[in-house]
Amino acid sequence: MVAFVLAVPALAATPRHLVLDAGAIGSAQCTGNGVHAKQIVDVSYTLTNYADSGYVGAWALDTINRHLLIWKQQGGTYCAQIADSNSKFVTLAGLGPIGGTLPAGITGTFDGGYIIAAINATFSPHYKTSGYLGSFDAKCDAQLDCAGTYPEWTSYFSDVKGGGFAGWGWLYDAGSHGSWLDQDNVSPPRGGNIT
Repeated sequence: MVAFVLAVPALAATPRHLVLDAGAIGSAQCTGNGVHAKQIVDVSYTLTNYADSGYVGAWALDTINRHLLIWKQQGGTYCAQIADSNSKFVTLAGLGPIGGTLPAGITGTFDGGYIIAAINATFSPHYKTSGYLGSFDAKCDAQLDCAGTYPEWTSYFSDVKGGGFAGWGWLYDAGSHGSWLDQDNVSPPRGGNIT
């Protein structure tokens, strides 16, 4: 009985080795497989006060350094890669990304992004198509309502009739408060949590 009790803390302290599947959210998802892709958008921008949603609602506000690339593919469809790097979060009081109690004010970093494929739309950009667009305040609250105006992949199209996630994932690191891998092929609790 004593040996069992002593072993439990050792198991709980075992570090998780979470690895983001960068290939699933890389540009090859838009440019490979003979699609003859032509890049038409290459912009970066910063988003502040952007609500981050977990499995149980908003759990943090983010400052995101985002890189948006869009390609036109053979046949007239489009594909977008959204890459977030060296980004930061601050937790809200409430529930963690997959549950559990989470205090306000925990800080951390994250990287990741997503791919939107098979976009069937008319290319009509509302922002410039290359360079740095600036910083945008999303003005999000804990209910995931965002009052701010900011670029998204949809800002470059009108009459959108298609497009869906082809891959997504982010790896969050809060130091002693844990790590969370939010990836399309990783189900809780295998991806960890921030607590």
